[in-house]
Amino acid sequence: MRSLALSIIRLITLSALVVLVASGNTVTLDTTFNNTGYRLETVGTEQSTGHSLAIQSDGKTIVAGMTRTAAQTDQFVLIRLNADGSLDTSFGDSGTAYSPKGVRAVGWSPKVLIQPDGKILLGVTAWLTQQQTYVYMVIRYTHGGVLDLTFNNIGYATANVPNSFWDICHSMALGSDGKIVLVGTALPTPGQMPDWDVAVVRFNSNGSIDPAFDTDGIVRLGNTIADEEAFSVMIQPDGKIVVGGRETTDREKFLLTRLNVDGSVDTSFGTNGWNIFQIDFSNNNYTSLARQSDGKLLAGGGGKIMRFSLDGVRDLSFATNGLQSNTGTIERVDIHVLPNDKFLVATRYGVSRFMSEGAVDTHYSTQFRVSGHICFTRSVAVQSDGKAVPGGWPAPTATVSTALLSLAFRRTAQKGSLISTATN
Repeated sequence: MRSLALSIIRLITLSALVVLVASGNTVTLDTTFNNTGYRLETVGTEQSTGHSLAIQSDGKTIVAGMTRTAAQTDQFVLIRLNADGSLDTSFGDSGTAYSPKGVRAVGWSPKVLIQPDGKILLGVTAWLTQQQTYVYMVIRYTHGGVLDLTFNNIGYATANVPNSFWDICHSMALGSDGKIVLVGTALPTPGQMPDWDVAVVRFNSNGSIDPAFDTDGIVRLGNTIADEEAFSVMIQPDGKIVVGGRETTDREKFLLTRLNVDGSVDTSFGTNGWNIFQIDFSNNNYTSLARQSDGKLLAGGGGKIMRFSLDGVRDLSFATNGLQSNTGTIERVDIHVLPNDKFLVATRYGVSRFMSEGAVDTHYSTQFRVSGHICFTRSVAVQSDGKAVPGGWPAPTATVSTALLSLAFRRTAQKGSLISTATN
């Protein structure tokens, strides 16, 4: 098995004058970034992977993943990098922070978010070694990468879904009120008929479970005929919670639902609170949700992007008959909306940009490579200066196992001034 290595590549996209055309764009390494355009940083002693990233207001990047130590213990790990690509040794233990003692990492993607006060949230599926159980967990770190003991008095908070043998957390969202929402799957107790359900858990900002959310802070959704799983979540400005995932009966279907602030299903959304439909025979699973400035919802997964109105109706004016499938993959995607409502889509094989109405933006698309190795992209974030940072890990043939790719999108104006792609 290989050790965790982190790499950064900064690429610059330049265009000819004001008019951008495909032939006028080139992508080159920015050698001002770590002098080479990328950085490799080893963490742990065996195989590790990077899954999620977030960018601080000062331009530093937090990377969340999983690693294995010399004691054969699987742990969650955070790394912080300075804006120039160097390891920020003031963070945690010389640049790295780990999960608390007694918390074992389980192989579902950890999600990292940064609070407005700079504290760092990590949402995960964890195995508690003393209690011998799987739980939904939120860990909070201070800005400096130290476990925040003011959060639930111990630095982390957990929840178990009633009558669930195995709780699996797939995503996390942070509300404007500071409340934290985790979504995922609740699996039945052994011996029961298979019945996977959507599970939604909400914590208060101090780490306590939120009793205003369905009285116990936990909502379990589904029926006995089909299996339902949640893989993505978004909190609207009004506090309502949109959940995306899949339903499986004989075949997999895309699933969207919306909950009111109190945890009840919002029956004004879709059809009685749900929008479930199938496009292909498989890979019908929303892994990312994002909101455009007019409130419309972008939902992506299985290599497809769709858009929905505020009331959960599919927008057939988006892309071609309501579907954009020219993403280069049939697997998971991650969406990030830019200030002009264009949006970036990170797929397994790279990053593409799309116009606000869903057409492919031919001005930019790139494969994710580190030292010549193709990398598997998992997430994408955007800095305040318009630079985009997708993250993931290299293909198995690479000599490193985690990677980040920093892209600087720029455009020259007629008088030679520089315009950030955040406004292009």
